[in-house]
Amino acid sequence: MIREASGFVDKLEKLFPAEEGQRRHLVQIEIEDISDEESLTVLQQTTTKTDSLLADAIKEKVKVIAMRNYAREIKGDEDAKVRLGNDWSTNTLSATIGLEDRTHNKADPVTTKGSSTVHIGNIYSS
Repeated sequence: MIREASGFVDKLEKLFPAEEGQRRHLVQIEIEDISDEESLTVLQQTTTKTDSLLADAIKEKVKVIAMRNYAREIKGDEDAKVRLGNDWSTNTLSATIGLEDRTHNKADPVTTKGSSTVHIGNIYSS
């Protein structure tokens, strides 16, 4: 059934070819709401042989979101603050086109009190 559907799509693409710029734009729209690396990796693996343009776009997106920050449990009292995630300066964010960092930050239970501040993640600044 998948082969048959794929065959129909191939025939439609041959009848009504889209210019590459437009195809790239459509591919970006297809993946813009997918934000976890695991889903993107599975999708890339399944599209490598059927849609190389989509597979390439996914590969580039994975480079940008390959970092994970995780805290099992967070408890806080008073004015304590907990920041879970990465901090990016504007200059650094614009310069990360080829980001390959695959950092994983993980914390077991975090308990904060008073005016303490805890940051689980990376700080990227230039």
